[in-house]
Amino acid sequence: MKISDWIENNPWSSKVWWLIVGAVITLVCEKACNKIVPDNPVVVKEVADSIRVIHAYDLNIGNDSIVKAQLKMKLDNIALAQLYESQINEMIKQQKHDFNSIMLNSQFPNAKGCILGSGMAYFEAEISSLQNDFLDIKMTFLNTDIANDIYCLSIKIDAIENNKRLVVFDENYNVNVNRPDNHIRITNGFPKGTFRISVGFFLKRDLKSEYPRFYQISKTLRK
Repeated sequence: MKISDWIENNPWSSKVWWLIVGAVITLVCEKACNKIVPDNPVVVKEVADSIRVIHAYDLNIGNDSIVKAQLKMKLDNIALAQLYESQINEMIKQQKHDFNSIMLNSQFPNAKGCILGSGMAYFEAEISSLQNDFLDIKMTFLNTDIANDIYCLSIKIDAIENNKRLVVFDENYNVNVNRPDNHIRITNGFPKGTFRISVGFFLKRDLKSEYPRFYQISKTLRK
């Protein structure tokens, strides 16, 4: 007897037949869904009310020493680039906010020379060595009110050889009137030898003098 004839002779069997078919379809769908969405999904890391998924990449490089060396070099270069970037940003930040700018139009119209005076009563000076890439100078005023009377800061460097002096650097800088400390940085491109570094300032009242007074503190350094 065919299945169709049996169903026709037993009308109630058609309902059972469709129940069986439905159960089979349901079972197949559940198996397929389990493959797509696991019953027990794994949460990699949960932070507060958000979920971070961490991806792991298997490069499948095995024991290939050349590939490993190349990969290590690339990772090292990335680390160095990040380090250099932070250092450069820090240097730019210091140059923008810390170092005094050069006075481009400083003028002493009647000057024939200058008179050296002591600056020890007005400021303290810190002068770095000549063994570094930069010569860093810090001036700290003992009384910040004097900054309002200063025309410019000045750095003068003389090379000393055979008891003679030769001017190798002479530059004027704007003074910072809003803080007691003034920082000046000079690129150390000086040759080996002995140098006399003089750090100080000129007052506004001496601007038109034939011999303005240079209030300075000096230090002799070797390179």
